Amino acid sequence: GIIIEHFGKNTFLIRAVPVGFTGEEIAELVWEIIHAEKEQGSRTWDAKEAIIKMLACKKAVKAKQRLSLEEQQLLLDRLARLKQPFTCPHGRPIITSLSMKELWKRFGRS
Repeated sequence: GIIIEHFGKNTFLIRAVPVGFTGEEIAELVWEIIHAEKEQGSRTWDAKEAIIKMLACKKAVKAKQRLSLEEQQLLLDRLARLKQPFTCPHGRPIITSLSMKELWKRFGRS
């Protein structure tokens, strides 16, 4: 998770950031959080939710990105632990289903 605390008049202390982010990505994220709090107040959930969605999109697997078998298995394991594994934070589908008829059709077996 992300833990950022006020640490003086114009200073913030970053105590924790998600694993796998570059310094540049963290700086951008911190700027977005500070800007959202300045504009909308520190208790505004909508701003924080938008930042969390942005963070998720930045680290999402992109189209045509190759993953090792281990990375694929890790994603499936994490997906299986989610309360709502069917859509991304923006509502786009992650999982879909195909009927046997559609599956056979796609493989030219109809």
